[in-house]
Amino acid sequence: MIIKRRRYIPLFYKQAIPNQIKMLMEGISMQHISGITYNELAYLTITHHDFEGKTKQGHMIVNYKIADEVLKIFEELYKIRYPIEKMEIIDYFAGKEKQIGDKLDYASIEANNTSAFNDRLKVTDRGVQKEISLHAMRISNRYKSKN
Repeated sequence: MIIKRRRYIPLFYKQAIPNQIKMLMEGISMQHISGITYNELAYLTITHHDFEGKTKQGHMIVNYKIADEVLKIFEELYKIRYPIEKMEIIDYFAGKEKQIGDKLDYASIEANNTSAFNDRLKVTDRGVQKEISLHAMRISNRYKSKN
């Protein structure tokens, strides 16, 4: 038996948020706190390399105004084979407790997930802030510079 390895054609595209994803986001990452609407967001499909060098498809939600720029950045990262362990919308990390806000962020970070949109209320010593978080990618200990 011959096992064919799944090959991805590199994809970097944006689209409106699909209805199925809106239903998943509602009440989790979409809290209706910042005033942003689904029409102002883009659902990105991004090809990336994981830490084993395998090609994967990931998804991210960002403000539509920056979607093209974000896609260009991730296309460059793909070209240089920059490893990203996971890239899924943050809502998949809410768990049974349906975590939101900071707890949702931390669940995604602990899973080493690269994500973007998380509408939440942030209270600081300067008062109440409206915030949309964009997390940086963490580099695995398995990926070390050869310099």
